[in-house]
Amino acid sequence: MPNPDVSTPSTEPAKSESFWRYRAFISYSHKDESWAKWLQKAIETYRVPGSIIGQPSAHGPVPKRLGAVFRDRDELASSGNLSAKLQEALQESLYLIVICSRSVVTSKWVNAEIQDFRRTGLEGRILCLLVEGEPNESTPPALREFEPILADARSQGDGKEMAKLKILAPLVGVRFDDLRQRERRRQIARRRLWTAGSALLAVSLFCLYVGLADAGAPLPGSHGVQTFLDRYNASVFRRVPSDPVIFAGASATRRQLLDRLLRELQEGDWVYDSPTHPSEHRREMDFWTAGQALYAMLTCPEATPDELRLTAKTLESAFDPKACFEVGGVKYGWLSARHSYPIALTSLWVATAAAKALARPELSSPELKEQFKAHLRWAQEAATHYHPVDDGGWNTFPNQSNPREHETYVTVLALLTLLEAHEAKAGWDGNGDLCNHLIESTRNYLCRGFDTSGRVAGWDSEDSVRGFPLDGMTLQAFAVLMRAETDGCGAVPAKIRNAIRDQLVDLATREFDYPMSSSRSYRAFTDQNGTPQDEYLGIGVLWYPWAVDACQRWLSLASSWKAAPEDITRVRRSLAHLVVRLNQPMFNEYLGSPPGFSSTYRISETLMTYSDVSGRNDAALGR
Repeated sequence: MPNPDVSTPSTEPAKSESFWRYRAFISYSHKDESWAKWLQKAIETYRVPGSIIGQPSAHGPVPKRLGAVFRDRDELASSGNLSAKLQEALQESLYLIVICSRSVVTSKWVNAEIQDFRRTGLEGRILCLLVEGEPNESTPPALREFEPILADARSQGDGKEMAKLKILAPLVGVRFDDLRQRERRRQIARRRLWTAGSALLAVSLFCLYVGLADAGAPLPGSHGVQTFLDRYNASVFRRVPSDPVIFAGASATRRQLLDRLLRELQEGDWVYDSPTHPSEHRREMDFWTAGQALYAMLTCPEATPDELRLTAKTLESAFDPKACFEVGGVKYGWLSARHSYPIALTSLWVATAAAKALARPELSSPELKEQFKAHLRWAQEAATHYHPVDDGGWNTFPNQSNPREHETYVTVLALLTLLEAHEAKAGWDGNGDLCNHLIESTRNYLCRGFDTSGRVAGWDSEDSVRGFPLDGMTLQAFAVLMRAETDGCGAVPAKIRNAIRDQLVDLATREFDYPMSSSRSYRAFTDQNGTPQDEYLGIGVLWYPWAVDACQRWLSLASSWKAAPEDITRVRRSLAHLVVRLNQPMFNEYLGSPPGFSSTYRISETLMTYSDVSGRNDAALGR
């Protein structure tokens, strides 16, 4: 049988396209039904190449689809003649396609269909699909008298796909070679489209993965993705607010906190019944509360000159002989409304405030400076009473039975007091070298006490179990140690530096209701009256204010520490989270509480730690 590259046109008079109900009639043996089903589907679903649709052909304009194919032989007449249904289908079919195999040779129905189709004079439109055996042993008798077009679907022949095209070409009405070339181009285009689609899908899946990883989904490799995005500050779902947003939020917060403290001061909320003269029913200012609040007000960059002068005037009242506490020439500092004996915290906060007043240029008149220098020396002498051993540690109570039972929280505050004196160039008791020595020894004491034995590194109270650091006190110590390095008073050791970074990064997901820690100590001491005392003192240590302070101080040192860009982005994210996102819950809790010890110290510590979060110095945000 021939294998021409051209479709064989009919010698019959042309009929309209609408005359042919079926594009083809498939004749086959039941053993070859699977082949018949495959061929029917291939023809009916075939999409004609767009470039030839509408072109003239032997069957009229090339259609978009080839149309229906007849394959149904449910009923055959018992007489052996073709049923009227099949004869009608044959007459309405443009082509007859015979599935050739060994089984078809003995099929009288296939042979009858071929003969009936030939009687219409359309034997030039008979196509053969060879699926089994050789042509001479798989051809029905009715086909042996002439040579129809043969498509060899066997693996050793044309193969299934090429044979399909040889059948399709005459059905479409084009040369086989033309259809093959067009189909090849279409396959190339399909491969290109598939490649482009696959690439687009891959890119989409990659973007989805990166997005989910950026958003914090627990995916393999998500940490590496976040690190890469943070290195270039390219996060979408963890975007860090801009510097102006952070600065504006901090400034607005400072102003509101300052206004609250000014209102408390003017309304006498820091004045309580005197623990010094209870029989006289005297009202006195609590200088633990006042010293901390006045220091915070003096740190605020938004404070006006008039507000600073009011603050300074209030601070001067602390040094009225009726307010400060001295017994037998020994300066103990001040009593607070919470205790009938002096403690270190009151003297240290008042000394810190006095040093800050000296450093404010708005309070730089010679008369004021001399007054505050004298006040500062008095407060420092009182504070020295709580530093009886020159080992860097500071005590909570005077005249402790064991002078080496130091308290970490007090030592951290003492270092802050010393650094403020250093910044004001006031020295300690007027002695700059002594101030530098105390800074160094106090800083070294804290560095020696840094505990890395637990899951989280940090500091705990001397009476606490090792390995369980106090969160708030650790953040406060971080901030003050970084302040010391910024002021040129000693570098932060590497092991502490690394812990600072790790803990500050974790703050980006902390909520405001995270519990605060408490420093607790039990000490035996002799009070100012010579009476032995055993006291258990617990001090709540806030985490939120010192987290803000630690973040901005780490960022100010990031350049000199050669911090990785991704670490700078992460700490900036933590700072923005604290200042912008947690701002409202902080207001709700702090400003929503009535005046009192608890609310005032929370507001004071927040105000003082917000003071350096501003655009005055780009180094504040790691620039």
